[in-house]
Amino acid sequence: MSSGDQDLFFVLAEKAIRSTHGMTSYWALQRRHEDGARWIDLAHFATRSDADEGRAKVHDRDPDIDLRVFHVHRPA
Repeated sequence: MSSGDQDLFFVLAEKAIRSTHGMTSYWALQRRHEDGARWIDLAHFATRSDADEGRAKVHDRDPDIDLRVFHVHRPA
């Protein structure tokens, strides 16, 4: 990830953490952590198509970022 985008990713991750309050199921746009073992949430979406669109927008900006869309289920 280029250093110019680092602030943007921190803001997105912080918003993603707060945006899931009360949700039991959502789609998370995640990027691979530099350690290669963990994934970091960048954004949360109610639908898979919205998450895929978000992934495409981030990839358009920086195609070298390792991203995934992951379906998250939490107990009610």
